[in-house]
This record gives sequence, structure tokens and C-alpha cells, in this order.
Amino acid sequence: MKQILFLLALTLASFSFGQEKKTTEEILIKTNAECGTCKKKLEEVLNYTKGVKYAELDLKTKQLTVAFSTKKI
Repeated sequence: MKQILFLLALTLASFSFGQEKKTTEEILIKTNAECGTCKKKLEEVLNYTKGVKYAELDLKTKQLTVAFSTKKI
């Protein structure tokens, strides 16, 4: 009987952990930034924004990658 209850509790616990929400999300933003100054300003502002994990601009593709906490933003 104890084994059955233990297996039931273990199954329910693993099911509840599987239902956790994603706490970090990453998005790509298309920009028209063309220089290092644009890159520096965008990254500095976003990286010091509360809830943003990181921001990085690729000047070749002009895409800004931003990872942020879904709990804060």
C-alpha cells in the first residue's frame, strides 16, 4: 500500500513539474541599424532594462536578439 501511494505521489509531482510556464522568452527584432554606435546604444539601453536577460544586435543581418523574463516584462 505504501508503495502504491509513493508511486502515485511521484507521478503527480512529475506531472505538476511538467506544467511549469516558460520564464524566459527570446525574440528577434528586425532593425535598420547600420553602425557600431547604433549597436552600442541599443544593447546598452536594453541590457540595463529590468527584466531583460540580454540583448545583442547582429549588424550583418540587422536583427536584434532580446531574451527577457516573462515574469517581469
